[in-house]
Amino acid sequence: MRGEGAAAAVFSFVPFFLPFLLSMERGRSFSFFTLEKRTGRDVPFTTPRLSPQTLDFRHKKVALDRKTAKLTLVNRLVMWLGVSALYLALFIPTWSLASSAPARKPRVGPDALPAAGVAASLLGLWLEVTADVVKAHDKGRDPAGFSRGCVYRLCRQPNLLGEALFWWGSAAAGAPALLAAARAGGEGARAAAALALAAAAGVAAITAILVGDSRKKTRDQEGRMRGKSGWSEFAARTPPLWPLPRRGGA
Repeated sequence: MRGEGAAAAVFSFVPFFLPFLLSMERGRSFSFFTLEKRTGRDVPFTTPRLSPQTLDFRHKKVALDRKTAKLTLVNRLVMWLGVSALYLALFIPTWSLASSAPARKPRVGPDALPAAGVAASLLGLWLEVTADVVKAHDKGRDPAGFSRGCVYRLCRQPNLLGEALFWWGSAAAGAPALLAAARAGGEGARAAAALALAAAAGVAAITAILVGDSRKKTRDQEGRMRGKSGWSEFAARTPPLWPLPRRGGA
């Protein structure tokens, strides 16, 4: 269907625009800081109008800039190439969906899988945005507190869950067209099979990255919130990342 192809084409550009926008935001963030000449330390430029969560973010940004400043050119190139390869692999399924829909090329799997994949990705985006909005609201009321309502009832890190859903949905949406091309035979079959393997590797890699990030954030959060009112009960009933039922209340 033409409408499906147009929607898939627009949707497929999201993975490329996200890192681009993030890099632009990183470039602008350098204007938020100034160098304290008397002490030789990078100190955030603060004003009375800045919220506590903004100041906390800027302090963390200074620490991150100090670490990245020590990276050599080779390190930066390796990181850039690695991230570019990851996003390219994650982009393959949606590119395959966008290119197959207008021509009505054959697919493998249920006919509803592409639509279900797009719906899962949109749900993931909604989770990420909602989690950020809820967290900002809660931090505005209690900068030292934690979020526990709305999407945080599902898990403690709904933004990471949303990102996982986004990439899994993207892979599911494009998988039927990509697998059909790989099974069709001919000159393009090997290339399609290689692309399918690269896409699977990309999804596995981003999942591993999100799981590792979740474990780190869980350790940090448990250390900061230990002893805070309501935290023990919330942590006992709410999983860190995957909203799966816990056995025995653990």
